[in-house]
Amino acid sequence: MPLACYPAGMLLFAMLACVKQPSGDTARHFETGDTALGDTGAAPEPPIGPCGPWSGVRRIGTRWNVRATQAYIDRFGWDGGGAYEVVDDAADHTVIHYTARFESEDAWFDVDRTETWRCDSAGAWWLASDVKTEGRTSTADIGLTATRTFEPGWLVRPATMESGTTWNDSFEVTTSVEGVGASTESVACTTLAEEEVDHTVAAGVFSAIRLAVDCAGFGAAQPWLAEGTGPIDDGDVELASYVP
Repeated sequence: MPLACYPAGMLLFAMLACVKQPSGDTARHFETGDTALGDTGAAPEPPIGPCGPWSGVRRIGTRWNVRATQAYIDRFGWDGGGAYEVVDDAADHTVIHYTARFESEDAWFDVDRTETWRCDSAGAWWLASDVKTEGRTSTADIGLTATRTFEPGWLVRPATMESGTTWNDSFEVTTSVEGVGASTESVACTTLAEEEVDHTVAAGVFSAIRLAVDCAGFGAAQPWLAEGTGPIDDGDVELASYVP
């Protein structure tokens, strides 16, 4: 299956990541895993990671459980979901592993993707994506193995952000598709943080900001972010639950 057949969210959702859990009513929507309850009855939270509060990564094991949005189901006919989980959180890089399955009436496909990025005082930089997809339609097996690298990296999340914030990025992206070959292109992106509003997803109602990303011909998701949780909706998948 060619790259164009895969929704932007599957390729780009995991680039968003580091965090603090929402307070008040919204916090009741989240899982807390095996975290023990303190004397107050509230589960203690791991500290915010080095990338700032607009991403979501707190520790190895931080997880975003996601499912297909109704808009995606209506548009493509695929339903399903999966999970993103932090599997490595070192001083010079963070690794997030994503697995998911999507199905239609007579077909299915699985996604297995590993995202690598790093954090510094500026924020979170996306460095690489390795994805393997396999499945079956009513007539044939389908599959894709591909790698993307961003040099020197794509600043996908600044350390601090508020409504009206804008930033610019320029980088080289190399895409290698098994059995097809590799290509490199220069990309320039401008991102605007739109007005913060209440946004509803499967996990609940969040005060969130939508990022309007313009990369001049290079496909990019337009994600919704909640401070303390990170990505909650990219148009293709939405947050069902979050484990800090």
